[in-house]
Amino acid sequence: MVPAAYVRLESFPLTLSGKLDRRALPAPEQDAYATRGYEPPRGEIEEKLAAVWAEVLKLDRVGRHDNFFELGGHSLLATQLINKIQTTFKVELSLRTLLETATVARLAEQIDNSIGVRQIEVLLPIRTKGTLKPIFFVHPGGGLSQCYIGFLKHLDRERPIYGLQSRNFTASSLSVQTIEEMAVDYYDEIRKVQPTGPYHLAGWSIGGQIAFAIANVIQRLGDDVALLSVFDSIPFPSREAENTDPYASQTLLDFAYDFFGQDLRSQCPTLQALCDRLRQDNRLPHSINENHFPVLLQNIRDASTQGQTFVPMKYPGDLLIFIATEKKEIDVSYFLKEWQPYVGGAIRYHLIACSHGEMMNPIPLAEIASLLEIELKNLRAECGEYDPVP
Repeated sequence: MVPAAYVRLESFPLTLSGKLDRRALPAPEQDAYATRGYEPPRGEIEEKLAAVWAEVLKLDRVGRHDNFFELGGHSLLATQLINKIQTTFKVELSLRTLLETATVARLAEQIDNSIGVRQIEVLLPIRTKGTLKPIFFVHPGGGLSQCYIGFLKHLDRERPIYGLQSRNFTASSLSVQTIEEMAVDYYDEIRKVQPTGPYHLAGWSIGGQIAFAIANVIQRLGDDVALLSVFDSIPFPSREAENTDPYASQTLLDFAYDFFGQDLRSQCPTLQALCDRLRQDNRLPHSINENHFPVLLQNIRDASTQGQTFVPMKYPGDLLIFIATEKKEIDVSYFLKEWQPYVGGAIRYHLIACSHGEMMNPIPLAEIASLLEIELKNLRAECGEYDPVP
């Protein structure tokens, strides 16, 4: 609803009946777009990039200084964009590169220099600027945190946002860390950005359990957690689980068919073929190449054992839970009962009308983000960010 351009007129052209003659209105000159900061793409690379952005975002035009995420981009569209850029320019591009160079002009420089960050680092900087305390989101089972980039346009723009990702993507060999080991590891990463608390932590699925464990590490070391939130995550210590891989008899490729669909078995006979097909269908982010794909699969396999053998320590603070309500029988009292033995403070919850796997889709994510924003604004005064909202 914001005008794309402004044109100053001495008077409006009128028809014989005294109404506005729209056909007689002059077309805006290019300089008229300066009020919105629009600047047309320069050179072949920027023009091709802008065309790709416009296609993905369904816009008529994209300027060289427009920000992908401010134009409505989210994690699903980011995957499509990266894949289309790969096809168009034949270069490697990671989500981190897109986050750090989120305008046509800056990304064109990266492509022109054939620079693409191929490593999937433990700390994913989604938004690094801002005067408020950061919020740290912990990865779900696959080990990636790109699912959280949708929070960019819903949380306060002064709130830095980081994702924590599996170290297996950068390790020389795969290792199965316990949730407690990941908690210590990720806390070290968090302190590189924010040396002292209070901290804001959140996580989806197994990421909620890891965030809970990080909060306990922080408390044991004498620091504070201001916000701890889990998205459809639940502890399972009451269930008996063997300390073994339940998929040990399967190859990674067989596991992949089970996870992504048996219909792919005849079409994709190898892990590389399956990886290529899933990226082509936008079911995998482009940051996952043939080297990363086995790590992703192993992370998903390991998450089952890690989650079911994790026995939480009692956390003295409050816990905020977001519960998915569709495609399963939801018993809120059971959900709360499972967490109660491990939470010393208050437990509050919100019901989100989606399935577990849909929580980070744009619509449920927007609802979660709006509720998180209210929580953040109502934090106690000692967080040093806001006065409590009346």
